Amino acid sequence: MNQRTESIQRTPPIQHYWQLALPIGAYLDALIAFEPKADDPYLAYYDINNQRVKRLRKTIRLESDNINALRAFFSTPKGNQPEEENEFDTKNKRYWLVISEFWCGDAAQITPLIESITNASEGALETRVVFRDEHPELIDAFLTNGSRSVPKIIQLNDQFEVLGGWGPRPKAAQDLVVQLKSNPETAGNYSEWLHKWYADDHQQSTQKELIAFMASSH
Repeated sequence: MNQRTESIQRTPPIQHYWQLALPIGAYLDALIAFEPKADDPYLAYYDINNQRVKRLRKTIRLESDNINALRAFFSTPKGNQPEEENEFDTKNKRYWLVISEFWCGDAAQITPLIESITNASEGALETRVVFRDEHPELIDAFLTNGSRSVPKIIQLNDQFEVLGGWGPRPKAAQDLVVQLKSNPETAGNYSEWLHKWYADDHQQSTQKELIAFMASSH
């Protein structure tokens, strides 16, 4: 039995982590209020992530196409007339358990958007966040190319069965990171290019991917 198999077998049921996790809004509030110790190895990252989260929570707007897709997934028609609006219900109730950390730059770019999607679902999507470094056995069951990359979304149904995973970043951003890291001239400062990509993209790629991810697992 290899080490990863042993780790997964030792992992408690997913409900265990759900009970320990923070609601997405509480997680972001805690990130903004967090005061790191002076010897924290990630000290340089907290302030900029704080600013990113505060800015994005004020500026993120879901595109109408994405709102419509969200509504279509979670709703049941009120009637047969086209003009009658659909109502949200829980026929496709979803739960997102997000593995994250305050120091993670990708998480600071993406978790405010996760909050917006969760709020737009009107309760049909519930999201909580668990800290990666407190639960290494959990992230080891959801590695990305052998790496403990975050943020990682674990999608669950109402029976808390795992339907799939997403993360740590949208495909276009991931492709960019791979390209930058493969070039010695850009490998050392790839994060600067990555966050410029996020700024230029205005969360459009991430919105589309997250909505598609939610709807792809049944």
